[in-house]
Amino acid sequence: MLLNYFKIAFRVIARQKLFSIINITGLAIGLASFILIASYVKNELSYDGSFTHADRIYRVAANLHLESGPSVRAVTSPPMAGIIHEYFPDVEKVLRIGKSYRSLSYQGKTFFDIKLYTADSSFFDLFDFSFAEGNRETALSQPNAIVLTRQAAKKYFGEENPLGKSMALSDTITLMVTGILKESPEHSHLDFDCIYSRTTIVKPYQEPKDSWFNNNFYTYVLLKPSTSPKDLEAKFPQMLDKHMGADRRKSIWYELYLQPITDIHLRSSLKAEIETNSSMSVIYVFGSIAVFILLIASINFMNLSTAKAAKRANEVGIRKTAGAIRSQLMSQFLAESLLLSLVSSVLGLVIAQLALPAFNTLLNRNLTLNLMQSPEIILGLAVVTLVVGLLAGLYPAFFLSGFKPIQVLKGKVVSGRQGVFLRQGLVVVQFSISIILIAGTFIIKDQIHFMRTQDLGFNKDQLVVVSIRGSEGTHQAEIIKQRLLQNSNVLAVSASAEPLGRGQSVVATLPEGWNENQITSVTTIMADEEFIHTHQIKLIAGRNFTANSSADRDHAFIVNEAAVKMFGWKDNASAVGKKLNWGLGKEGNVIGVVSDFHYFSLHKQVDPLIIHNDPESYSYLTVRVKPDGNNWQRALITLESEWKSLGMKGEFDYFFLDDDFARQYQADQQLKSFISSFSVLAIFIGCLGLYGLAAYSTEQRAREIGIRRVLGASVPGLVALMSKDFLKLVLIANLFAWPVAWYILNQWLSNFAFHISISVAVFFLAGFIALLIAWFTVGLESTKAALSNPVDSLRHE
Repeated sequence: MLLNYFKIAFRVIARQKLFSIINITGLAIGLASFILIASYVKNELSYDGSFTHADRIYRVAANLHLESGPSVRAVTSPPMAGIIHEYFPDVEKVLRIGKSYRSLSYQGKTFFDIKLYTADSSFFDLFDFSFAEGNRETALSQPNAIVLTRQAAKKYFGEENPLGKSMALSDTITLMVTGILKESPEHSHLDFDCIYSRTTIVKPYQEPKDSWFNNNFYTYVLLKPSTSPKDLEAKFPQMLDKHMGADRRKSIWYELYLQPITDIHLRSSLKAEIETNSSMSVIYVFGSIAVFILLIASINFMNLSTAKAAKRANEVGIRKTAGAIRSQLMSQFLAESLLLSLVSSVLGLVIAQLALPAFNTLLNRNLTLNLMQSPEIILGLAVVTLVVGLLAGLYPAFFLSGFKPIQVLKGKVVSGRQGVFLRQGLVVVQFSISIILIAGTFIIKDQIHFMRTQDLGFNKDQLVVVSIRGSEGTHQAEIIKQRLLQNSNVLAVSASAEPLGRGQSVVATLPEGWNENQITSVTTIMADEEFIHTHQIKLIAGRNFTANSSADRDHAFIVNEAAVKMFGWKDNASAVGKKLNWGLGKEGNVIGVVSDFHYFSLHKQVDPLIIHNDPESYSYLTVRVKPDGNNWQRALITLESEWKSLGMKGEFDYFFLDDDFARQYQADQQLKSFISSFSVLAIFIGCLGLYGLAAYSTEQRAREIGIRRVLGASVPGLVALMSKDFLKLVLIANLFAWPVAWYILNQWLSNFAFHISISVAVFFLAGFIALLIAWFTVGLESTKAALSNPVDSLRHE
């Protein structure tokens, strides 16, 4: 019997080719989208979950209570790990990780642009990455040891076997390669090319106990089984009281807490994160779009299934006359629907596999579709297939199987209004979702454009940044500057520890007018006297640093307007001459005030800032070239030539500052591309269903169209008549979509400290586009019906 149901189902599908193709294609695309997005979401949720002891590894985060307010950070001070290690027996292992900005050399080649960590020997006890070569347990147990990823090993050593080979750290320290990882970290919040032993620099846990405010390490703990992290957190205050002494009683004091490592990638956005994290809001957006696309596709499927149901009334009448019972008829309709759904699922898997490379390019990921290792995705796909098939088949199964044979065969069966209302409601839902996605695309695009074109308070254009990291580069910064300034294409050159837009130091500071227990923490840029001029920052009070002035290098500071306000000084002019205790040890005066400028992206407010002249820290040169013609090319040739003539170590490594700032919005750009792409898919799937419904409607009204043509109706008049019912539904969809879109987009914009205002015009434009697409879709089928020969539809009347 079951085989017979599917045999008849195949015949029905073959007979109704157009509707079958539309049904299968629309649902298949929806399922393919669901599979791809579900794979991405699963990948994001799996970060750091593959480590053996992932459920017992926690990062120690610090909430610094400053005079300016709390500052929650991912970093802690160097002595913290040693004290935790000796103080708490419930802690099995303790680990510190630091980001290193040194160079690596091998056989005369020096590499600067590397992701380099330094860590304690317990690193691979907590994070058990797989080794291709070497011993994981001893890889970092000795000083002067370094472990490389496979990609880094190939970059530095080519086809040589690196194990046991020596590399130079900043041309001064020899490191031996003790291990090669199978793969670079991809599903971890840690992202490194190389990692060398912390004992190369300092003995285990031997940092000075008075360096509590030197927060530059990431501290991790491995708890013993059955240890409660909450219980451990409760003991931290007592530990800090004992070891910090008087420092803890000042207004800058620590409150420590533990973060599960599996929460870091999506649920942590602390200051000084070790790498840029994603967020759960992105997962919610992607997951919602997956559901939206699948919902639109499922609505299409159900709409077309119910629309075609009434045409099979005669078939039901004949079957019942021949002795078929209601349960058999219901089984038949359900079997047809489930078969269509199953075929769509198989096709959806094929489409997902074919679209995977483009999807990876869109999101800059390296996902694979190994469904055998993703039982939750297979289960979800099976549930969707079953539910959609059943829902699409239930209405015709119950509605048609209840017909009385005599009424059906006499032509007295009329399709109920319930089915019409259901289909109309589903079309409204479809287009509401499409309008929300279209509006979202416009708003995200406008926000990204706003961020890229907004005045940052400095001029980021025509700036090229050159790395001079390395033992000799720092000392030759002034020589390189003077050489470059002799070139006619170069307008200005400045040296700094870090370029704008990248991580800056945060230093404990005591401003004049505050008592000794009032300490705050202020972002500090280490830069020379040309920094303000090169970046075209406005100096609004006081003066700049004086070149070659030892007094300015040791005892002078420049602050921004935000710092003046936070320090409580009267105005910018009165700030000049005020004293600062910077780093709780170096005292000096404020010599100038600059206007606020965005040294990070517009996601953040402009925080208080101190600029300090410290030549020993300089690792980058920022060069401004003339803004005309091919000066970039000529300037870069000059830069590289000067680099080589001075015998600088390593390759000539540079980047454009405006491109670097644009990368801060890469996640937003990917979100825009993602929503844009899937908006097109949503609209396409919706149009498939609308086209199918229009085809069904014109088929139902073929005789009416024929009579109207005979009576003189024009083709445009008939197209308008047949299209208006569908266009009304799209107009109604706008009324539902606009408030929902406004709320969602306002929530997204709230993530930015500076953002655009949502214009009503965006919603009108989104609605108009949806209306235009719907009109075009319905108009195609309506025009075809209006141009048909009326004789064909009336010959049997």
